[in-house]
Amino acid sequence: MRRLLAGGLALVLSLVGLVGLATSASAAATIVISQPQPSGTTASGEPYFRAGSYTLAIGYAAVSAGEEIIVKAPNGVTIPDEALQKSAANQLIESVTRAANGDIVIVFKDAATSQGWLDLEFTIEQIESATPWTDEWRVNDVTSPIDVVIVPSGQTPAVVQTNAGKSTSWTDLSRFVSVDSDGLVQIDEAGLSAVTFTYTITADSKEAREVVITDTMSNLVLVEGSLVGKKTVWNSYGLEPVETVNLPGLPVLSGSTSPPALAGQETQTGVRAFVRTPVTPLARPRESGPARRWWPSRC
Repeated sequence: MRRLLAGGLALVLSLVGLVGLATSASAAATIVISQPQPSGTTASGEPYFRAGSYTLAIGYAAVSAGEEIIVKAPNGVTIPDEALQKSAANQLIESVTRAANGDIVIVFKDAATSQGWLDLEFTIEQIESATPWTDEWRVNDVTSPIDVVIVPSGQTPAVVQTNAGKSTSWTDLSRFVSVDSDGLVQIDEAGLSAVTFTYTITADSKEAREVVITDTMSNLVLVEGSLVGKKTVWNSYGLEPVETVNLPGLPVLSGSTSPPALAGQETQTGVRAFVRTPVTPLARPRESGPARRWWPSRC
């Protein structure tokens, strides 16, 4: 049978580990800011962060007593007062304060000839939907921006490749098989022929395409009128899924061979999304006479 599916450009699966570094060096000191790793990669390939709490690592070496470092956070980032208090607990730090414009000012109390690190906790503010964002921390006059996407907390972009598969539900048929007092195996074919089980075909697509499904089932028949379908569409980031639970336009199936095409299906265009469509008919064994008996094979 034939389904016309709607999809969109959405997946370049390349798990990226990015560490953005911003470095400020003077004759006396070297300061390095190490940004946290992104949470993962969206369906369209951009690194993303979930809204939530992270830690920025600030490295320093050869600082002078009284030296001042100014750190500017990106838009959409909150640095709580508690984070400044924790950072100020470093024995080499005189103070960590917030300037009137929101910048973080770090003043060193003592000179440090060796390397050290200062952790600064921050929060990426919650959002309603995925949003492009420039992760740009600035230390003194040096910056190293990274273009990323902010994803609402608790959400993970779907990873869907163009693929297809089929499966069946588990049904215990042992109750229709018995052995009589003479050692003969009997199969209750009348009972067996009344059993139904779910037969599912799944088509995944990362872009718009036409899917043609044909299948012939040996010793099985489709239950007439049992075909149902569901479609899930994601946006280009692999988020905000929209489900169509009762997929319209499916044919009435019967027999053991699916029809070659679905007539009258409307092609959806301009949808930048993934589509996953499980098509689930019920199937049952063919009916064929009374119970049979035979001797079991002997070793």
